[in-house]
Amino acid sequence: MEISAGKNLIPILNEYAIQTISPIKGVEYFYNFITKELTSKSFLLPSLIIMSTVCILGIFFGPVLCGWVCPFGSMQEFINGFGKKIFKDKYDNINPKLDKALRWLRIISLFVTIIALYKQIKILDDFDPTQAMYSIFVQKYKIAGLVIFSLSLFLSLFIGRPYCRYLCPYGALVGFSNLIRIFTIRKNEENCSHCNKCNDVCPMKLHPEQRKQLRDVQCISCLECTSEQHCPHDKALEFSMKCGKKTHKMPFSVLFVIILGIVLSAILITSTLAYWPFLKETLY
Repeated sequence: MEISAGKNLIPILNEYAIQTISPIKGVEYFYNFITKELTSKSFLLPSLIIMSTVCILGIFFGPVLCGWVCPFGSMQEFINGFGKKIFKDKYDNINPKLDKALRWLRIISLFVTIIALYKQIKILDDFDPTQAMYSIFVQKYKIAGLVIFSLSLFLSLFIGRPYCRYLCPYGALVGFSNLIRIFTIRKNEENCSHCNKCNDVCPMKLHPEQRKQLRDVQCISCLECTSEQHCPHDKALEFSMKCGKKTHKMPFSVLFVIILGIVLSAILITSTLAYWPFLKETLY
C-alpha cells in the first residue's frame, strides 16, 4: 500500500510497521535500541520510533498493542469464539497448576529470544508465527513458524489465546509495563456482586474479580472485563488512574482514539523514514 509523493513512493505499510507487533522482531527492536549505537549502520532508526511508541503506550495504558492491535492475537480470539460455542462450560478448563506452570514458558521464551539475538542466531525469525502468517501472502513459507501458527490456532479452540498466554516473548517483555502503568483496572468493591462474569470473559484467565487492581504481567489491557456488555454492575471494574484521593476514569472511546492516533502516526513515520533514500545508509 503506497501513496505517491513526487518521484518517490512512500509506503504507508511496510515491513517495519508490520514488525512492530511481531513476537520476535518486537523484542529485536528493543534489543537493538539498547545494544547498538545511534550512529551505527546496524541500528535501525525505525526501532527508535517503535520503542518510543510501545513505551509511551505501556507507561500510560499497559500492553495495549497486545490487546488491541496484534492481528495474531485477534485471530486466536476469533477461533476462541467457536471453541466457546462448541465446548461451552468445558472450554478453557485447564488444570490450574498446569496453567500456572505453562505460563513460565513465556518468560523462558523471552530469555531464549534475547540469548539468540546476543548470539546472532539468524534462524530465530523462522519460529515467528506472525511472520509466518504474513509469509502466506508472499509465498515465502517458513515451516517452523507455520507449525507454531497453525498449532496456536488449533489450540485456540480449547484455550483462550494460547500463544499469548504461554509462549509470546514480546508479550512477556511489554507485560512488565503493567507494573508501572498509570491507568490500570481497578475494582470498586461496593459495586461488585462477585458474579464472576469478568473472570469468564478474560482471555488470559487472570480472575480480575479477585483483585483490587489488575497489574498482572500477563494482562493484555483488552479491557473485556470492564465492558458494560459483560459486567452487569455499573463501575464495578474501571480503567482509571488515581491522583491523590481522586480516581479518574478513562472512557473507552477516548482511549480508542488515543491508541489509534499514536499507532497510525508511528506506522506512517516509521514507514516513511524506512523508505527515503537519504536515510538508507543509516537504516541498512
